[in-house]
Amino acid sequence: MTADKLIEVMARTMRDSEPGMRNRSHLYWVPSARAALAAIDAAGWAVVPKEPTKEIIEELGSYTHKGDIADAWRFALAAAPKVTE
Repeated sequence: MTADKLIEVMARTMRDSEPGMRNRSHLYWVPSARAALAAIDAAGWAVVPKEPTKEIIEELGSYTHKGDIADAWRFALAAAPKVTE
């Protein structure tokens, strides 16, 4: 799932959680969903896929042989989909 797809899922969930708003387009909530993910990132957290992407696997494969799990974690997170403005 790309970051844009995640934002769409969040926006649809926000819409569906508000009574009487299901007839409104989910696009109304896209800025809020994007802002929520940006705030999570600014707080030092990350939303990552449950299953590693091809990019994450490639990054882990190139660093785990060095034995530094902390570096492998950081590189895997760096390869995760990004939220763009």
